[in-house]
Amino acid sequence: MAFTPHGMCLRWDPVLIWSSVLSNGIIGTAYLLIALGGLVLLIRAARDVPVPGLCLSWLGFIFWCGMTHFMEIVTLWQSYYAWQATVSGITAAMSLAGAFYLLRDGEKVLAYLRRATALRVAQREELDELRAKLVSLEERRSAPRRRPDR
Repeated sequence: MAFTPHGMCLRWDPVLIWSSVLSNGIIGTAYLLIALGGLVLLIRAARDVPVPGLCLSWLGFIFWCGMTHFMEIVTLWQSYYAWQATVSGITAAMSLAGAFYLLRDGEKVLAYLRRATALRVAQREELDELRAKLVSLEERRSAPRRRPDR
């Protein structure tokens, strides 16, 4: 049994077809750019990432979400529904992987964020102390000097 492309369901209405193409194309492109940008950041900071599995699974999920939007465009003209189902299945698997890593590594992420916040607070306090010392030194320096009586 042959299936018909989705365009037939839309009666090949150009407004419906092209609004679907444009919106799915923009969304798909955004997903791919987000995944690519995230992958570049992950590679640059590989040693500093406490949960690489979580990051990779989320980036994979975002990538495959983008691919589902591109498949929506393809199936307007071609009835490649088996491919569409495959892409959706991969997306589902990646979403489960992301959920698994989040549940497994969520506490690591929170601990990492807490350490980063504590470090930032300590650095801010140290900077405030240094500024106070600098102000004190400048006040002493600009204060009129007394000359000893002779």
